[in-house]
Amino acid sequence: MKIQAILLCSTLLILMLSSCQKTSNQSRQFEKRLNINVLTKNQENIEVNLRCWYQFSSSSDKTFDEKGQFINQNENIDPILKATVYSAVRTVIKKYSSKDLYLIEKRTVENEIYDEVKSLGKDSIYGLKTQFNDFLLGEIKYPHIINQAKNSNLLNEYDLLKSKKPRDRLKAIEKLLNEGSETSYSIILEHWADENNQENRDYILKKLSEAVKKKD
Repeated sequence: MKIQAILLCSTLLILMLSSCQKTSNQSRQFEKRLNINVLTKNQENIEVNLRCWYQFSSSSDKTFDEKGQFINQNENIDPILKATVYSAVRTVIKKYSSKDLYLIEKRTVENEIYDEVKSLGKDSIYGLKTQFNDFLLGEIKYPHIINQAKNSNLLNEYDLLKSKKPRDRLKAIEKLLNEGSETSYSIILEHWADENNQENRDYILKKLSEAVKKKD
């Protein structure tokens, strides 16, 4: 009888303690690394690597335990976080061309994204608001041809090829063809499919033909 009484008391004590578990509407701080593919102002795809520190607040007092962890262990926070961060990154990056991003200080872009992400975090998603405590912009990976253009001091010409004015594009084409380097020819070849001005296309073909004849 004594053993049964002890077991009953133990069971009751466990139930009482579990029912008294402290809950909260505020999470602990989380950390996340993200790699985001995004388009620049001139429609070039780049990869942005970043790291952020954040926490959630909920309208319910029973979302998090006393350690700030989700009570529901199956809670998937990725869609909540990514929806906010992806939107902020795209809003900022689409204002800049690849050349602009190369030349501007990384800290400036980082601050812009941080301000945007904090603003978006105020909106409730799936009943949770996101508070961003810190944000670190890592490496920005550009298409390989842009790196080549930068290293060969041809970034201005690369950027000028994106102009809507055929005359501006022709100036860049002339400079690249006169350069005569492997990188300059690679830039021309990449641009070829996007060149819609027939005179510019004819000029490229003419100069490339002349270059081939000289080598022969």
